[in-house]
Amino acid sequence: MEEEKVVNGHRKAAERLIQDGAVREVLFSGTICQVQVIDPDSDEELWPFLQFTKDGKLKDAFCSCEESEEEGSCPHLAAAYLRVYAGHPLPLTLRFEESLWRELTWFYARTQGHEAESLKKDKNGAYHCQSQAGKVLVLIKASSDGAKKSLEEMLENRPVETEENSIKFTELPADEIALWREGRPSLHLRYELSFWSDIGKYLALRQDFGDKYKIEFHYADDGMPNQIWIEFDDFKVAFCLTEKLLEELIPALGHVESPLAVYNFNEESIENMTYDEAEAVLRLHFRSEGVEQQFKSLKEADPDAKRMQFGDWVYVQEDGFYFAGGESLLAASELRGEEINQVLEEHLSIVDRHLLDKKIHLVPRKAKHAISFDKDWRLHIRAYIHEEGDLHQEGSACFGKWVYAKGDAFYHLEGLLFDQIENVIEMEDVSDFVHQQRSWLGLTKDFCPHVSSVEDRLAYEIDENDVLYFRSSVDLTSEEGTSKDFGDWVYIKDNGFYTKKRDRVGHPIRPGVVVPREEIAAFIDEHFDDLGQVYQFLSDECPIVDAKLRIELHVDHSITVDPEFTLSGDHDEADLKTFGKYAYLKGEGFSEIPYEKRLPEKYRQKRVISEALVPFFVRRDLDMLRPLCSHIDKQLCKSDTKSFAVYNVSDIEELDHLGRVNFHMVFETEYGKIPLSQVWQAIHEKQSYLFTTAGLVDLNADHFQWMHQLEGERVNVNKGSVQLTVLEFLKLCSAEEVNDPPDELEGTAHVRNFLRNLREMRLSTKPNIEGLQSTLRPYQDIGLNWLWFLYNYHLSGLLCDDMGLGKTHQAMALMAASQNMSANKSQRKKHFLVVCPTSVIYHWQDKLKEFLPEMSVITFHGVKRSVEGFLVDHDILLTSYGIMRSERDVLSLINFDIAIFDEIQVAKNHLSKVHASLLMVKAKMVLGLTGTPIENQLRELKSLFDIVLPSYMPSDAKYRDLFVNPIEKDGDASRKTLLSKFVHPFILRRKKEEVLDDLPEKTEEIAHCDLSQKQMILYRDTLKESREQMIHDLQDENKTPKYMHIFAILTKLKRLCNHPALFLDEVDSYKDYESGKWQLFIQLLEQAHESNQKVVVFSQYLGMLDIIESHLKGEGRAFASLRGSTADRGSEIRRFQEDPKCEVFVASLLAAGLGIDLTAASVVIHYDRWWNSARENQATDRVHRIGQKRGVQVFKLVTLGTLEERIHRIIQRKGELMEDVVGSDSHGQLKQFSRDELIELLQYVEEDAFFH
Repeated sequence: MEEEKVVNGHRKAAERLIQDGAVREVLFSGTICQVQVIDPDSDEELWPFLQFTKDGKLKDAFCSCEESEEEGSCPHLAAAYLRVYAGHPLPLTLRFEESLWRELTWFYARTQGHEAESLKKDKNGAYHCQSQAGKVLVLIKASSDGAKKSLEEMLENRPVETEENSIKFTELPADEIALWREGRPSLHLRYELSFWSDIGKYLALRQDFGDKYKIEFHYADDGMPNQIWIEFDDFKVAFCLTEKLLEELIPALGHVESPLAVYNFNEESIENMTYDEAEAVLRLHFRSEGVEQQFKSLKEADPDAKRMQFGDWVYVQEDGFYFAGGESLLAASELRGEEINQVLEEHLSIVDRHLLDKKIHLVPRKAKHAISFDKDWRLHIRAYIHEEGDLHQEGSACFGKWVYAKGDAFYHLEGLLFDQIENVIEMEDVSDFVHQQRSWLGLTKDFCPHVSSVEDRLAYEIDENDVLYFRSSVDLTSEEGTSKDFGDWVYIKDNGFYTKKRDRVGHPIRPGVVVPREEIAAFIDEHFDDLGQVYQFLSDECPIVDAKLRIELHVDHSITVDPEFTLSGDHDEADLKTFGKYAYLKGEGFSEIPYEKRLPEKYRQKRVISEALVPFFVRRDLDMLRPLCSHIDKQLCKSDTKSFAVYNVSDIEELDHLGRVNFHMVFETEYGKIPLSQVWQAIHEKQSYLFTTAGLVDLNADHFQWMHQLEGERVNVNKGSVQLTVLEFLKLCSAEEVNDPPDELEGTAHVRNFLRNLREMRLSTKPNIEGLQSTLRPYQDIGLNWLWFLYNYHLSGLLCDDMGLGKTHQAMALMAASQNMSANKSQRKKHFLVVCPTSVIYHWQDKLKEFLPEMSVITFHGVKRSVEGFLVDHDILLTSYGIMRSERDVLSLINFDIAIFDEIQVAKNHLSKVHASLLMVKAKMVLGLTGTPIENQLRELKSLFDIVLPSYMPSDAKYRDLFVNPIEKDGDASRKTLLSKFVHPFILRRKKEEVLDDLPEKTEEIAHCDLSQKQMILYRDTLKESREQMIHDLQDENKTPKYMHIFAILTKLKRLCNHPALFLDEVDSYKDYESGKWQLFIQLLEQAHESNQKVVVFSQYLGMLDIIESHLKGEGRAFASLRGSTADRGSEIRRFQEDPKCEVFVASLLAAGLGIDLTAASVVIHYDRWWNSARENQATDRVHRIGQKRGVQVFKLVTLGTLEERIHRIIQRKGELMEDVVGSDSHGQLKQFSRDELIELLQYVEEDAFFH
């Protein structure tokens, strides 16, 4: 695509667009440019696209406007073209590649790394790149708002560039994109995607836009430039210069206004070039104006000035750089002979860009030669390109490796035998020439040198057993002029050169030599040059166009592998034989098979694999051969789609005590299906593979692993059924595709109905909850039906509804249904276990008494606890996790019908004694209740499942490899989906906003306050104690973080933010100190009092609770209190709930955050922040839950300029995934923070605490 096609007819409009500022941003990468152009009529933003060849010619161009689509060009495209060339002979893309800006940033990208973190920002807004010794290597600083914004976008707010949003990927080859996807981009792509590249292009564009700049050099003591400073009006950048970098920079300095000149040829001085055929001269025409010639000889430099050598350059102090490699050919006005060859070799792209009317073929051509004898028996060898004699015409010329064909073009010839177009070998020199050029002449037909003598010329043949024989074939002619004796060689017309008769005993190639098939390839390799002289033994052209394999499985279970060849022309495959890497075609000889068309060595001939070796073949070779096959027996085909299907079920009316069902199942692929019982039989016969109408079945594949553990008593091979529990079936459905029977299969409606009920986890019979003194909400009824399904099929699960949705009520409804089933069927008395945190044991006591009054409850708690008489006189045993841990041996002797573990996340640590004690519980069904099944780590989910459904989850190692590492480290979405599907049947979770339309709104507010002056002083002094040493230790990856010490200082700071009296342990004298947070708290308390709203205030510090209670007592306000040491928790809660005068509930976050109702309040104040949001949300939901009638306001108090503000941001970032530490406020919490977060936390404290 030429320039005139893009610009023609639009030049004036394009220049107007540029002049009016409509041409704005320019993006470029490699050979591609996109230019932002604002259409003045529509105000539409357009991005014309330009692509150039590597030598700077326009390759493609288009614009998205209608005019361009219809006419192929438009003013926008023309303006983009003019902007990219900007009056230069080369486009911006090529100018950047040779620019100072690219050389500087490319060097530092390679030596200092590609990440923006290699630059550090100082307090003045400047960016530094430092060496390991602390030396500043690069300095970048912007002064205007626009330049600062550009710099921040390049260094701090960089978007993530991908194939979808960046032109930097447009022309990358597929293999380079594949490496990038694997996280192993090429060095070039790493640079393109780095901030270094962006800075280089930013500087290049500013120069291109004509922005004024100044370059200064700083010098070392020896006079060598060691720094370069580049300064625009509002942007400054400096780079340290090493000798290596300086050598790379010198040519690029010729393209900028530099105080050090570069005395070398300047391409911009060339206007064009022409070639004169008649005189064989290349003429260079130079511009007469506007370009300063910078070529100057080193001889003209000051002889007294100090000099230094840099490769082909000499630096003359305070003058510049001189090219020491000789004067440039491109400075001459005319070039001839070898000069033309040299300039084409060294400056091909420049000549190609400027040469008028003549074409240069950049791809080398292979020279052809014509050979003949004249009447005086001189040998003539003439080179040609297309047809014999084309280089002998007047006007054609040879310039070393380059030739010019008259009226055609310049060609780079390979394989040119001589420097001349024609070479003549005198008769007396022919014998020596044949000796020297035997291999080359061996490729010709009529001048081939033969190893046989004229008396015993060699011929060869391949017999029916593929044995190679050599024999003599004499065919001399006596016609005059058809033969000539050249001494060692005799020439016979149309036959070639033959040696004279001599003793050939011991020569490897002679008449009578026999080579068996298996040795032919090695024989050719060893004697390749000599065999080239045997007429038609070697051929340049391989006839094999394509090579494939055909693989068949036979009734005797053997396999045949047959090669199939596609040949060029009319060749018959029957005439083809292969010997190792060589192909033999009768009448044409041996040729080397191209590497990409070679079959694996042991399958180049037909091969039969016996039954005994078939497993080895399938395991080692079959997959490797598949891409090479034109046909594979269907029974050996690997399927792309795999699934199971249930065709029938039996014995579903009355399940056994394990809940087993007989499933008649098949394994299906796109090729067919086989009974699953057949697969099981093959597995237990220790087979590795099964060849079936469904294709090749790999019995060790992941989707069959469950069958390896299936006992024989559960498989009926004759009936084609396998016996599975419902748990096993649901587990299979979560991991694999399990289909219903086909619609066309009659009598299977009951099967589809049964499978639908299983997948939807529902029963046809509804639970009878008579005796439960409560009406369930619709969503609670759905939850009960799910629990009832689990119960009837001997399953267990986790009820994970949001806090406040009535998990307790659903659990009590399940106990009622179970008890009623026992009564209906005259079964034995059933017993239930409820385990909960100590803080809510009395809450459970009250709920069971209120809603299940007919069931007898024994509270196994306190010093006089006993299980005596439980089995006879009671239905429910209520206890705490602490008692469960200490009395597990006693409780493990009782068989429970249902075990309910409230707030089961207490046992999320699989190494804890609580977890171990719950595993000992014997129950038909285990139900876990929790609002947070995963608080931080995926391992917690497995811990809970190991309690409710032992053996359902994979082993620890497999779970870690399958889920934990891919999800937590790599964010693997497919593994997240798989895990969700895997646990979905046994987890039920509903959110308040999904099911409670009538629950009042909850609003949260971060209420900010400042430190008082006294607090600020104490804060600064506390930080100074050990902050710097802690940060230093955290930055050292070899040191284990001292969490205890870090926690100690952070705890001090948190207590100080609450109140100076808490920090100084002077709680009784709290009125003597000022606190910004305390003042804010008093205001909120007063506002709630005035609006007649009850308040719940949480704090993690008991001393803070003491201060709050002291204040309330002084004000004469009634309040209730709950701490870990509170003996009668129930009375405190009831007083707050029922006494209208009790306005405030003062509670420890840890003691009152779970399992209680505080719905009388409508204001929640978190006086201080916990380390994650899960614990705070649990506490808030004591108020915002079923039974709440008013909107709930939640205030979280945060002191500005302190670590509290940073903790809040970390909580926001981590959400509910931060580990919830059970127990006291200990340093173990900090282990959930990374080193970077702890450093960030301490540094944030430093900056804001001192300057806020």
